Amino acid sequence: MIRSTLLLSLALGLAAEEAATPAPAPALEATTVTLPTVVPVEATPAPAATFEATTVTLPTVVPEAAAPAPAPAPATAPAPEGATAVAPPAPSPVVAAAAEEEDIILVPVRRSAPQPKTESLVSGYASLTVGYDSNVLQVSANDVSSTESKSLAASVDASVGVRILTTALGRLTLAGTAGYDTYPSEHTADLLRYGGNLAAAFTSVGPADPGAVVSYSRFVLDGDAVANVTSFNPYAAFVGTRQVGIIGLSAQYLDFLQQHLLSGKTYDATYRHWLLWDENVISRRLELSLRGAAFRSLDQRNDYMAWTPGAAVLWRFGDEPAPGTIDASLRTTWERRQYRDMDTPGEDQHIFTARASGDAWLTDWLTAGPYVATTHRESNNDFSVFRRLQFGVKTSASW
Repeated sequence: MIRSTLLLSLALGLAAEEAATPAPAPALEATTVTLPTVVPVEATPAPAATFEATTVTLPTVVPEAAAPAPAPAPATAPAPEGATAVAPPAPSPVVAAAAEEEDIILVPVRRSAPQPKTESLVSGYASLTVGYDSNVLQVSANDVSSTESKSLAASVDASVGVRILTTALGRLTLAGTAGYDTYPSEHTADLLRYGGNLAAAFTSVGPADPGAVVSYSRFVLDGDAVANVTSFNPYAAFVGTRQVGIIGLSAQYLDFLQQHLLSGKTYDATYRHWLLWDENVISRRLELSLRGAAFRSLDQRNDYMAWTPGAAVLWRFGDEPAPGTIDASLRTTWERRQYRDMDTPGEDQHIFTARASGDAWLTDWLTAGPYVATTHRESNNDFSVFRRLQFGVKTSASW
């Protein structure tokens, strides 16, 4: 087994690829404000309260404010397409950073791969996504709902990370993130996201490469600040020549600025296992994952439990990021979410998502390519059932 050092890829709303959506809240007397799940890029339905991927579900009620929908992950499959990612420089010749859809990513690479002579103290990421959404999703009372509105959709995301400390114990990176989603035909769903995170990657402890990320995000819906999200995400990776195992935990506090009773905490645990086609190369792999999550709100009627198995295939046609190389991926997740109800049987949801994408490397720092994603949610509550199709083109730059 080749010992490698862990590199963390950060994405806005980290905790997404496998984020879960909070439970629907009881009827509110105040006017309800709906919030969109992060768009074109993510084909995930339920806003994720975990930011592993780009989605956070937030309840909102108007006069006061509504809660944003982190994207996800919930059903978000890994990925928010429009997730912001920052990849700090690799600390060892055996590892490289991969900013891949808002996931925490380990990147073992071939020993023969060319290595930079110096490491930059500053790294960055930016993306532009333009596409079509057949069913713009919004979040109301801590659950996503279908608007049945079709719209073009666009997302812009950016992040900048600065390595502020490097010692024998590991390294510390501080990053700022921002993103904006807009729907020309449904402007009430326009969502601004901004915040920052502090990521620590520690020196290997036995067979494990540990690390942790502390993050803060603020959500502004159609011009009104609606929620703040604070999260703590420790992880440990076990890297082998043909397999990689990643254990991740997350604790998040969702603070709804105008509807405090809808605020609460989300706890989740995730395990991912990568089977590498080539030794020490993650660009061609099969990925299996399992996530369990629980949301606990001040108003217990919003509580839910969720279980999400997932699978993905990633394949690079080419050896290195260079003109002519293409990265293709296919991801799918199935989530079962059960809401708590004090008087009657709670809502039981089944959420299926699938997403395919292809990214062509135009230079060693710029990619562009199409994506298509579908989401289907079934429930014993007819008002929660919906289907969604998204497709478009995404361009990303990293340095």
